[in-house]
Amino acid sequence: MRVRTWLASALAATAVVGLAACSGSSSGGSSGLSVTDTAKPVSLTVGIASPGAPQAAFYWALETGIFGKLVIGDFGTTGAFAALQNGRKMKVVVNEVSGNPAGDVVVKAGAKYTSLLDLSGQSIGVVGANGAGYGAATAYSKYITDHGGKALKIVIQPSAAAMIAAIQTGGLQAGTNSATFGAAIASGVLKELVKPASEQARSITGTGLAAVSYFGLDDQLKSNKVAVTRLIAGLRVALSQLQGKSADEVAAALAKNPAFAPAVLPTSQLVGNLTDGGLPFLAADGGFISKETWAKSLSVFGTWGLNVNGVSMDLSNSNFGYDTAVDMSYWNAATPLVNSFAK
Repeated sequence: MRVRTWLASALAATAVVGLAACSGSSSGGSSGLSVTDTAKPVSLTVGIASPGAPQAAFYWALETGIFGKLVIGDFGTTGAFAALQNGRKMKVVVNEVSGNPAGDVVVKAGAKYTSLLDLSGQSIGVVGANGAGYGAATAYSKYITDHGGKALKIVIQPSAAAMIAAIQTGGLQAGTNSATFGAAIASGVLKELVKPASEQARSITGTGLAAVSYFGLDDQLKSNKVAVTRLIAGLRVALSQLQGKSADEVAAALAKNPAFAPAVLPTSQLVGNLTDGGLPFLAADGGFISKETWAKSLSVFGTWGLNVNGVSMDLSNSNFGYDTAVDMSYWNAATPLVNSFAK
C-alpha cells in the first residue's frame, strides 16, 4: 500500500480532507465484487493535504494493518466546497474530526498577555485567508468584542515560519493554527495562551462539527463503492480503537509512517500535537454525519472566510444542503465489515 500526499487545494485550509476515488480496473470498481469479499484486493486514492494529528484515525488504520485486513489499496485530495459551489456533484461520506483543532493561540514568550481578553485590539496571524485557523481567529475576535474589548486585527501570513518570526519581532502579537508551534514553545520562543482542546477554546470555536471529512465526486464514489466502503470501515474501526489510547501509544504507531518519522517530526512534538489537537477531536459515532451535525457545521464554516477566486461562498445555497452534499449510504454499507472485524 502506498500513501500519496498532495499540496493543499483551494479548500484544504478548511480542514476538510478530500477523498478522490481512482478510475479504471485497478481502482476497485464494484462490478462483480462484494463489499465483504475482502479476499479480493481493491485500491483507492485518498489525498491528505497536510498530514497531522487530526488525521490520527486514518494513519492508525494504515499503520496498524486495519486497511490491510479490509484490503484497501492506494491513497489524494480535492476541494469539496469549491466544487459544490460550482454545481458539481460531490458527496461527503464520513467524518474523522469533530470540532476545530486549529484553535490554539500563542504569543511571544515573556509577553504580558495572560488571557484572550488581554489581546483586545491586537494583531493575530493566520496562515491563509480561508479555513479553520481563520475561523478560530474570527471566533476569538467576536468573543473579545462580546466581552467589551476591541476586535482582533487578523493578519494573513504566507507561512507558519513567517508568522512565528513576526511574533518574535513584535510584528504580530499572537498567532493561531500551526502544528509547528510545539517546537517553538518547547524552545522557549513562544508561550501558549489557549490550547485548542481546552474548554474555553471549544466553547468559542465550536463543537460537534464535521471538521475533517472525506469526500469525492458522486460518480467516482459509486463506481468505486467497494473500495470506498472498505475505507470507511477501516476509519470506523480505527476511531473505535483509538478511544482510550494514550498519545504515546498512538505516536508510536504513527511514527512508522514517513510523514511522522522522528526525523520529520520529533516524537515529543507529535505526542503534544496528538494531545492538544488530535485525540480530543476524534469524531463520535464512528464518523456518522447527521442532518443536525451538517447544519451546525455549515453555520460554523460560514465564519471561516471561504471563497472561490475572492467570491465569498453562500453556504445557505442548496448546493451545500445535506441531501445534496452528504451521502451516508457508504457508512451504512460498511457496518457489516465493522461488526465482523477481528479485534
